[in-house]
Amino acid sequence: MYLTILCKCTLYCTLVLPYLNLYGICMGQYLQTYLNKVVKLQKCAIRIISNSHHRSHTRLLFLKHKILIVNDMYNLELGAFMFYSTNGFIPNVFHNYFVKHSDIHNYPTRHASDMNLTMHGLLS
Repeated sequence: MYLTILCKCTLYCTLVLPYLNLYGICMGQYLQTYLNKVVKLQKCAIRIISNSHHRSHTRLLFLKHKILIVNDMYNLELGAFMFYSTNGFIPNVFHNYFVKHSDIHNYPTRHASDMNLTMHGLLS
């Protein structure tokens, strides 16, 4: 009758995680209010997986089950995309997604070589 923690993790990875990955890639930067709702749902799911109280802290539960939070998934995907973009592993269409700070202004700052994410009207 009851599911084991391993079975619940498997169900989470097959039924929930693909949608969270897609959400993080497509909308992670734009809609912070919706992202907060998704994080709350993800926290609810991790509490169900670990049979925890509905008000228990989730940070240690995510670490215990080795599950990334939606914000961390977005940062991981963005970092991988930036790596592939700056090293020329993706099509030329995506090369203008990131601009160096030195291309925006000519001030000699410490972060002149850092990248800036340009906004592309995904939500207009």
